[in-house]
Amino acid sequence: MAIMYSMSNVPFNSKIGKINSKTAFVEYCTHLESQYPMIDSDITTSDPLWLIKDILYHLMLPLTPNGIREYYRYYALDLTTFPFQALIERAGLIAEKINELLLSKVGEVIVYTEDDETFKGRYTIFLVVIDKTTGFLLFFKQIPNRKQETITSALEPLRNLFPNLKIVFTDLAVYYPKVLADLFPGVDHQLCLIHGLRALFGEYNKIRHRYNKVLGNRMIKSRQLHDLKLTIRYRQKKQANKKRALQKSIDKRDALYQALGIGPNQKGINQQYPQVKKITGRINVYRTEIRSMGKTLAHNYTKRREFEQELMKLGDEEKPLWAKYMESRRLWKRFKSLLRGELPDFPSAWEKITQILQKAYKKKEIRAFVAKIQHLMKDYPDLFTLAKQNKEKILAPNFWNTNRVESFNSIFRSFSDLRRHFPCPAQSDAICALFQLYYNTTPRRSKQGDCLSPIERFGVNLHGKSWVQLLFEPVPRILITTV
Repeated sequence: MAIMYSMSNVPFNSKIGKINSKTAFVEYCTHLESQYPMIDSDITTSDPLWLIKDILYHLMLPLTPNGIREYYRYYALDLTTFPFQALIERAGLIAEKINELLLSKVGEVIVYTEDDETFKGRYTIFLVVIDKTTGFLLFFKQIPNRKQETITSALEPLRNLFPNLKIVFTDLAVYYPKVLADLFPGVDHQLCLIHGLRALFGEYNKIRHRYNKVLGNRMIKSRQLHDLKLTIRYRQKKQANKKRALQKSIDKRDALYQALGIGPNQKGINQQYPQVKKITGRINVYRTEIRSMGKTLAHNYTKRREFEQELMKLGDEEKPLWAKYMESRRLWKRFKSLLRGELPDFPSAWEKITQILQKAYKKKEIRAFVAKIQHLMKDYPDLFTLAKQNKEKILAPNFWNTNRVESFNSIFRSFSDLRRHFPCPAQSDAICALFQLYYNTTPRRSKQGDCLSPIERFGVNLHGKSWVQLLFEPVPRILITTV
């Protein structure tokens, strides 16, 4: 059954209050626009608030106030005294009210959310709550620290907004179980599998890297030995050919001696018989080449023995590393299968891997790796929330992560520098509210191939309005359809 919500029949001013009304905001922007007339009259006649909308649009590109001033110098427009901070604060208030209105309409269909923090430097922390199914940004605020009390207080407005919430996905931060138990009692908490495997992969990768290093060295030495053996075989064959050529030359010289009647100790033969001189020179060249090849082969034989000895040492070193690597690999795969809910009987699988880990812990070589698995199993039980249940098997294991938040973080990082130009808390909240409205109403291509904004995936019809246009709409004509 389709549920229809119409915002067009609700007076917008009653939603946002009298002081920060949409009318007052439009009047303020109109006043600003009149102080900075554009040279191109065609632009201003088509939209009397073109400049203000364009500035807000450029802030979400993002461009800093200084960058916007440089941009408008091309239009011979001096924005040196333009009140960017005041505009942002007022626009942020309107954006916050629109966000609240949208959130109140989609809150009842929210089933899965992701909670996380994103950082800019060491002390600038933003708290993010996002709908896992559509990527709709539910909450986005800057917080002073990562304490449990701070996060609970910040998320307090969301306490009663999601009546159908079933699962919350977070990273491995230790304070989230208590925060969620306080705000959303009865809601399942699933820790991100990628964060869990990443915490374990560090120890596993040390073992794998050490084994791969020894294996790689052995393969390199083996290849070098193979190439050296081919070189030795080639040089032996070449040396044998030289020896045969030398013997032929010697036989030819002896035959020439006998034909010419030359004695074995006769002097001045080379001067008297040029043909004998030529053969003798060839014999000397062959003997020199054979001696040189003999020295080279002797060096190659020494190198071959060294390679063979090094290969024996690497082989002796590889055997225990191979056993260590294979055992840790089996534990890694078994733990990953347990974590992803791939084993049919979870309690018996849990008991079995616990016994295997107890035995493996006695082995010094993989003790650190085993201890890390035991730590995750003992101190992070929410890693296995969905693995223990059959009711959520409909969710694929690659859904048990915080990829939506990580995707959001990759987009927001380019905007985080903008905060430096709006340092006070009110301006920071305004930037967050504007970015939330921008993020939720801006179309992005998804893996399904559609190009919809997060709010449109709920069935919201924006009537072709961008986030900037929504700020100036007197009454937002938005229809929400959910099945």
